[in-house]
Amino acid sequence: MPSFKIIVAYDGTDYVGWQRQANGVSIQALIEDALARSTGARCAVAGAGRTDSGVHALGQVAAFTIDARADARRACVRALNAHLPDAVRVLSADERAACVPSALRRAARKPIATGSGTARSSARSSGATRGT
Repeated sequence: MPSFKIIVAYDGTDYVGWQRQANGVSIQALIEDALARSTGARCAVAGAGRTDSGVHALGQVAAFTIDARADARRACVRALNAHLPDAVRVLSADERAACVPSALRRAARKPIATGSGTARSSARSSGATRGT
């Protein structure tokens, strides 16, 4: 079964964030539902990180493994975008080895560089870490 890495952009104004939740529509749920409609098969989509309600993304990385062998990249992007609302777009898709989700977990742990160090160190200095 092929695994795909996709890059997603979205305006999160009307959504509860990345992760599927019972109290509203999430980006993850939209993509999983679009995959089901375009391939006839259900699968879980793993994101490299999560966003909160109302947060936008320009390059969210996600991955899934599905039993579908269409013209991989182009078909995947076109098919998903045909079933997604205009506020959510798959920008690209690459077929990957089955270990993509573990690579996403490693990528999600990397600190993001900012003008004053890393996002992690900035959060610590502002008191935004757990237990403060």
